[in-house]
Amino acid sequence: MSLDNDALAEFVDRQTVQYVRFFPVEVRKVWRAVTTSEYLNIWMHPVVHVEPKLGGRCSFTWGSPDDPTFRGTVAVFEPITRVRYELISHQRIQFEMKPVEGGTHFTFTDHFGPDFRHDNDGAFEAKHGAQPAGPGTPWRAGFLAGFHLMFPSLTEILDDSWTEERVARESKKQVDQVNAGQMAHGGGNWERLVELYYDHIIATYPKA
Repeated sequence: MSLDNDALAEFVDRQTVQYVRFFPVEVRKVWRAVTTSEYLNIWMHPVVHVEPKLGGRCSFTWGSPDDPTFRGTVAVFEPITRVRYELISHQRIQFEMKPVEGGTHFTFTDHFGPDFRHDNDGAFEAKHGAQPAGPGTPWRAGFLAGFHLMFPSLTEILDDSWTEERVARESKKQVDQVNAGQMAHGGGNWERLVELYYDHIIATYPKA
């Protein structure tokens, strides 16, 4: 199966966006990477806590220091095909995986309830202060670009060279860095990608 792993996210509706990817590994490896705190700390911004079971607690700080309070629930847990984390911030993130020829078809869905409000942060904007999706909407160009840039990191840690010991070491390193205020955000083609998403939101965001 051929998928464009550089494709921009697509809006399902005004509150929901999806990223679709292909990974040339078996489903169980991808499942482990999206349901294990240590793996999530590496490819998705730390600090993450997940109890991998239905009804388990979870929290995602998205690169902010650790908070001992769990901030969400594992609302769906269907090994090894689907997991959904529902956060009290009115955000819902879901991973779906299915086996295809040569690997795994992967869909990441990010949904915000109507009560969610995104802080207006100039660091997340191609044009400071702009709201390309319109006032009162959750989408910012830097926010979407940030998720986009996580998937190459996910691809990397699916390689067999990432032993459990290596994952544990790197996870601790990432958590220690973010708790010390040393987490580096962006990188790579960050500025270009933010500009692309700014224009992409204007062009494709569903009308009210």
